[in-house]
Amino acid sequence: METLAEDVKTVFAEALQSFRKLGAKTKEITVPLLKETESAGNQIAWAEATHYHQQAGWFPAHSADYGEDVRTRLEMGTKVSATAYLEALDLRDKFIQQIHLTLADNSLDAIVVPTTPIAAPLIAAEKIHLDGADHSTRALLLRNNRPANLAGVPALSIPCGFTPAGLPVGLQLIGAVTDEHLLLRIAHAFERAHPQSLRPAL
Repeated sequence: METLAEDVKTVFAEALQSFRKLGAKTKEITVPLLKETESAGNQIAWAEATHYHQQAGWFPAHSADYGEDVRTRLEMGTKVSATAYLEALDLRDKFIQQIHLTLADNSLDAIVVPTTPIAAPLIAAEKIHLDGADHSTRALLLRNNRPANLAGVPALSIPCGFTPAGLPVGLQLIGAVTDEHLLLRIAHAFERAHPQSLRPAL
């Protein structure tokens, strides 16, 4: 969690304290290859999405029908080399091993992280200034859920609180393959002990 907005960090810390009150034991861990998952995930997603749309006959034949953001990423997929794609697949295999080793070696039921490192941004916000640097909004929104997606392990997100501005913060639970039932039990226990009473005015 090197890049994390202060308001999200505060709510997340309070959620961890709620887990401890329920009897959970928490500790900080490091997952090897975690930083590399963002680039590898992009290479795989861009190439495979473009291939799918090409096979369906939609791209580039109907490029004008796509929104600019989707069209741009499909165009990026055409530029992923075979070598880059295969290297990303190789890193994915290694990362899958590492995430399972991390869970097993630390005797963890789940890895707990904020669902996103920022609260919901404005629709038009393409950049977010955080920790003294500008970050792509899209990249930030994908960063914390990319690892579980890339590793093919179960993960779920539950609400865990609100920022001072009233924006919801999510908490993500990541577990081992076939541990969906365990994640659901953990989430259920947390939600019963940590009900969300704030509702937006509609």
